[in-house]
Amino acid sequence: MRWTLVAGCGNSLHYAKVPCPDPQSCRLCKAGTMAMTATGQDLQAACDDLLHAVRRLEGVMTAAADSADLAVLRSIALRLSQGRSARPPTHVLRSYDPARFRRLLVLAGPENAAELLARLAEDIRSARQTAERAAEVRDWPALRGASHVLISLTGAVGALSLQEMSEQLNAATEGEDAAVLPVVMPAFLAELDALLHIIAAMPPEQGPP
Repeated sequence: MRWTLVAGCGNSLHYAKVPCPDPQSCRLCKAGTMAMTATGQDLQAACDDLLHAVRRLEGVMTAAADSADLAVLRSIALRLSQGRSARPPTHVLRSYDPARFRRLLVLAGPENAAELLARLAEDIRSARQTAERAAEVRDWPALRGASHVLISLTGAVGALSLQEMSEQLNAATEGEDAAVLPVVMPAFLAELDALLHIIAAMPPEQGPP
């Protein structure tokens, strides 16, 4: 089925849904099928592209009003990205101090809270992806860098158990201790997903619960 122009009257156009005579070769039908069967990975990639576009715009649009608009757009893109997860996180933060997060948002001020949350989520997601790939291929320098970033970020937002696991991974990279990875990585990745879910669901004006 596709929408087809069936009548025109003056300045009005009338469309109706009619059977396509050749759905196998019709580009419109194929496009519709692709859109309906887009995977979570496709949607995540599209959201990532939007975030990259916002980052490029931030480099050339420096007026205060533009920066505020771009911060809102970045926040929306991150929320869309988080909402496209295949399933909600099944893990929780084993040790979490939301008071630290609240203090961070208070220091940022209400006018900067949305941008802070957006940048936090982006940096945490990027470090998570790097750490996961690095652990799989035993890229110790990359894992060291990602875990070092996450030690700082998770500590700042009060994700204490994540900060502890980040420190364990960072220490493991010094001696290239592969035995630590299967012990720490599953809970580490799951808690990072839980933290990203907390950030995505957080109204900037309210802060963490």
